[in-house]
Amino acid sequence: MPSPKETLISVQQLLHLTHHRNKNQHRLSKWYKAFSILRHQIVKLIAELETLETAELYSSKGKKGEVESRYVTAAREKVEKRVKFLRAWVLEDCYL
Repeated sequence: MPSPKETLISVQQLLHLTHHRNKNQHRLSKWYKAFSILRHQIVKLIAELETLETAELYSSKGKKGEVESRYVTAAREKVEKRVKFLRAWVLEDCYL
């Protein structure tokens, strides 16, 4: 079973190919603006997930009782904010 990041990467590749193939034909369509925003936001989410993975990999959290690193906390909050933004604003306008 692929991880959420791998799934997002495959979705991002499909969105990119769809954009590349149809950008001239549909760029003035009403739905295309939301599609373009979704495509850009997915790329940003993937980058933030990679940052979170790196922060978790290099954090000094050893025992269960320790507080997680501020870098991990900041990266996790960024990912959560991006997901909330996608759910609240971007996905409403998309016709998936």
